Amino acid sequence: MPHTDLSRIVRMMKGRGVQRLLVKQLAPNDNSKNQVYLGPSFAAVAFFPTQSVTRVGTDRFYAHLNFSWIDDVGRIELAPDAKLILYPQYPEVRLSGFLQRCSNPPSDLMNSREEGRVLFIGVTKDQKLIAHVVATNSAAARHYVTLNVQLTAGIFGELILDPESVIAGDEKRDRVLTSDEVRDRILMSLGTIHRKGWIAGKRLNSAGFTVSPYNARNAGGLTLEAELGVLPNSESKPDYLGWELKQYKVNKFSNVEVGQITMIEPEPTGGFYKEEGAEAFIHRFGHPDKEGRPDRLNFSGRTYVGKANAGHGLRLELVGYDNRVKKITDGRGYIGLLTSSGEEAALWHFEGLIEHWNKKHARCVFVPSLLKKTDRGRMYHYCDKVRMGEGTDIQLFLSALANEQLCYDPGSKLENISNKPRVKKRNPFRIHPRHLHQLYTKFDEWSVI
Repeated sequence: MPHTDLSRIVRMMKGRGVQRLLVKQLAPNDNSKNQVYLGPSFAAVAFFPTQSVTRVGTDRFYAHLNFSWIDDVGRIELAPDAKLILYPQYPEVRLSGFLQRCSNPPSDLMNSREEGRVLFIGVTKDQKLIAHVVATNSAAARHYVTLNVQLTAGIFGELILDPESVIAGDEKRDRVLTSDEVRDRILMSLGTIHRKGWIAGKRLNSAGFTVSPYNARNAGGLTLEAELGVLPNSESKPDYLGWELKQYKVNKFSNVEVGQITMIEPEPTGGFYKEEGAEAFIHRFGHPDKEGRPDRLNFSGRTYVGKANAGHGLRLELVGYDNRVKKITDGRGYIGLLTSSGEEAALWHFEGLIEHWNKKHARCVFVPSLLKKTDRGRMYHYCDKVRMGEGTDIQLFLSALANEQLCYDPGSKLENISNKPRVKKRNPFRIHPRHLHQLYTKFDEWSVI
């Protein structure tokens, strides 16, 4: 293992479907006894795809991983107990359980207190983690140091494996992209799309073929993804080169801070909604359609923390989070919709929110667009300036909610009630564009031309 070079690690990882490499130079305390320190906030969690998040007592969460080790010759060994431990009271995140019940782990290096070992954790297309560790004096460790990679969340570097190999002499070589190179590639691609002007609404189907015209209300985002070659993505994972794309409609490019942007749309994990179902919830708390459409109930109305919505009468509360210190103080906490008597109509527990938020929002590109409707259908023009946010965690999300920058903005409905009821569930949390910077530790505007 000490002789493994970086290019060989990249080839091994790419051969296993890895798209991104998270890299950490290990300190003496980064070992199996003390766990591997991943950062002083929950921001690190957003870079590690998790299988599920569970609460342990009142003061920590476990984020379970699909984690394996790969050795020098490419053999894979599952580490079934690997997990992230989130300590909200500090806050900090640590990697734990990575040697337990693994049949062939790199125990010598991960039990060591040698400073300068380098841990590589690859993220695959199907959101698995494959890890490899090298010694301080290895060629790979020395090579990595020369790259001067900018650290993410102040703790680990990130390398993107270029989807295309490059020709060097007589051979193909896999190469890695730094975060700056990925950003520049995204901006260049968005610049090409901007220069096309008006683009007819379209989408890609699951096989990658273009469907056009496409005129549904969500066509703006799907058209942008189609231009970038991104297949429809209903899963909670990033869209393009490790970045989430968020397109939103504006009336003019000179004013892009308008409207509301949906950030997440999680289903409740507790309360009457969870216990009795969405249909019963809308029957009880919904209201007749305001446009007079018969046989229909709606549940809608923008709702802020600490206030009741005049339409549905429920108030939004944030329990277990202290906005003065910007920390989760009780792991059993939740965002709750409550009746005037305190009954829990719908709850979103923190563990579910952590899992939902972190999977897609580590890095976001916000792309304004214009819409015009023609006899050929919807057409879109994408802005020459975009904003890019990096470094987020659930506690920034909760802070924005507590400060009334984020709101719960439902749009559920129950149709055809008397015959064969149809339920449409929509539970988005949305934010005004002028508050987006509150969700990220780094937030910048970039020109794409």
